[in-house]
Amino acid sequence: MDLGPATGPGAHAKDGLRFATSSTGRKLKIGASCERLLHAYHHAVAAAARSGLNVIVDDVVIDDGVLGDWLEVLDELEPTWVAVRCSPAITAERERRRGDRPVGMTGTQTNSVHRSLRYAFEIDTGELTPTEALDELPWRLAP
Repeated sequence: MDLGPATGPGAHAKDGLRFATSSTGRKLKIGASCERLLHAYHHAVAAAARSGLNVIVDDVVIDDGVLGDWLEVLDELEPTWVAVRCSPAITAERERRRGDRPVGMTGTQTNSVHRSLRYAFEIDTGELTPTEALDELPWRLAP
């Protein structure tokens, strides 16, 4: 069940990205325009990598459809998947400080975001500074 009519400007706000609620809790719902935009973004990332650039993407894989699209467009590129995690208490505090998203959003996403991927390794951003987290990336794996 949706939380109600899409909020935001314009007649097509429902075609973007919004929260919905169901018997399993809150989740992000991807509208048709958002889906097309994500698909184009994924293709742009893949094109950059195929042109020889080393690409780092910081993304939340919202659902299986988004993951499937990533896997399709990255076929033959052998991406290195890295889990970026921290404790729920830290994510809630970061959300509260930012003030631009509902507190609890990352907690809701954690269960779906990490369920379908196999990671080369994980980074805990609750324990590392941004610079230390960057230093953890497997630069030795780059061509």
